[in-house]
Amino acid sequence: MTLKRVITGELYTNTYLLIHEGKALVFDPAFQPEKIEKALDGAAVEKIILTHGHMDHFYELNYFREKYAPTVYLHQDDEAYLNNPALSVPVGGETLDLSRRYWADVMLKDGDRISFGPYTFQVLHTPGHTPGSCCFLCGDTLISGDTLFCKGVGRTDFPNGDAGALARSLERILALDAHTLVYPGHGLSTSVEKERYWLG
Repeated sequence: MTLKRVITGELYTNTYLLIHEGKALVFDPAFQPEKIEKALDGAAVEKIILTHGHMDHFYELNYFREKYAPTVYLHQDDEAYLNNPALSVPVGGETLDLSRRYWADVMLKDGDRISFGPYTFQVLHTPGHTPGSCCFLCGDTLISGDTLFCKGVGRTDFPNGDAGALARSLERILALDAHTLVYPGHGLSTSVEKERYWLG
């Protein structure tokens, strides 16, 4: 699997693109849609997956919804975040337009599967950073959102963060095959093997 990573915004959010036969699956359409469009290289956005409900991961969702009419996925426990700035606005997001309104088409739960071309992603509900934070596993590739980073983990000092839940979620992720590649919501990619070492 070849993922394109586009880094956008002042919070350096990672947007991931998976392109197949002129169509695209997008994880977390954050900021700078023109930069994401360039990376799409003419592919039409068919599906958008939100790893969790913080606005720095979906701020430009409506741009892509209006242009491509994709199906948008989010875990059901983060639905309330989409239109509640008290929950969704991250640190450093004070300049964002809070009048925007968002919605998801499909509410996910643990164990669901999302197909795109020859690829199928399994939904791993990994609460802690937010109640509905999820990771998405396809073969040896894991999109981890803000649950697991390179040499770090998601913060739990935001509204509804839960350190105990995050610890259990990390146990689940680190039990995956050691060679699983991890693509986080911010920062560099890593692997389960490396993060087992760093997290002890």
